[in-house]
Amino acid sequence: MPEWYCLDYVAAGLQLGPSLRDRHPSTVSSETGTGVDSPEAIAERQAQQEEAERRERRKVLVLNRMGQAAESVRREYVTKLLLRKPPPRERPPSWPTA
Repeated sequence: MPEWYCLDYVAAGLQLGPSLRDRHPSTVSSETGTGVDSPEAIAERQAQQEEAERRERRKVLVLNRMGQAAESVRREYVTKLLLRKPPPRERPPSWPTA
């Protein structure tokens, strides 16, 4: 599979995706076209990143609570499976033979 590279994405009219923008905050600002971001833009980016981290942390906490609540149900299910009578060792006569 071929790989394509663009050395000057701004001149080509391309924009970085959100994941690349977050990974490389010192890249060219899309608003000004310069390599230096204003303090307001840096503060806004930091605030957005902190909010994303808070959302992710809240999501993890909710998922942990849900997992703990489901643990007893899972344990009951597995216990029932293990307590079942084992299947017959021989094939019933009604089964077709291959």
